[in-house]
Amino acid sequence: MTVQAVPREAAITAAELAAKLSCSLDTVYRLAEKGDLPGFRLGREWRFYPSVVDAHLTKPRDRWAQPKRSRVRKRVA
Repeated sequence: MTVQAVPREAAITAAELAAKLSCSLDTVYRLAEKGDLPGFRLGREWRFYPSVVDAHLTKPRDRWAQPKRSRVRKRVA
């Protein structure tokens, strides 16, 4: 987990972010749990800063980066 500077804006709920991104609430929860959406939990609820999410979604992706699952060392049984 990385420490980020807290922006001076109100955090929005997962439902508000789903409406903003035009996706389902389940998708927002799944991406947040995987760490693909920057957010934080406040009790049992997820909260997101809109500017941080926008910056994260608009940053360029590394085309040659391996997915996290393929970087994990495979267990030999």
